[in-house]
Amino acid sequence: GWLGAPAAAVCALQPLGFCQAPVAAGHMLSGLATDDLGGFLFYASSPVGVAALPFGMVYQAPLAAPCAPFCRWSIPGCAGALLLKITGLGWEPCRRILYATDGGSVVGVTLQPNCQVIQVTCCPTPVAAPYAGLCVLPSDGVAMGPNWM
Repeated sequence: GWLGAPAAAVCALQPLGFCQAPVAAGHMLSGLATDDLGGFLFYASSPVGVAALPFGMVYQAPLAAPCAPFCRWSIPGCAGALLLKITGLGWEPCRRILYATDGGSVVGVTLQPNCQVIQVTCCPTPVAAPYAGLCVLPSDGVAMGPNWM
C-alpha cells in the first residue's frame, strides 16, 4: 500500500517521496486516478482474503498530501450492491465523474458534499475481456472553420 510522488527531472522521473496509504485492514491498493486541475488523488483499495470491509473503498486526498485522505466511500454497483473488488479508477475532468470498474462493469459517480457519491452511469464490460484498469483520455480536437496555413 505505498504511494510514490515523482518529480520531473531532465531525462527521468525522480522520486520525491513515499508514504504508506491508510487503507482498510485486509485491503490492498487496486486503482489510482488524479484530478490534476482540482489537485486531488483518488485511490481504491480492495479486500484480500478475509477483511473487515468485504467491499472496495475509494479514498480522496490532496495531491500534495496523498496519504492524508479527507474522504472515503464505497461504490454502488449496477445492481445496487457495492463493488466488491475495484480493479481500476479513472477521473473525467470535464463532467467531473469518477469511474470505477470491478472488471465486469464500469460505474460512474459524481462527488457530493460530505463525502457522498451519486451513481450517474453503469455499463457492463465485455465478458470476454474484463477490465483490469481504467484510463480516461482527453478527446481528440476537431478542426472547425477554414485552415489559414
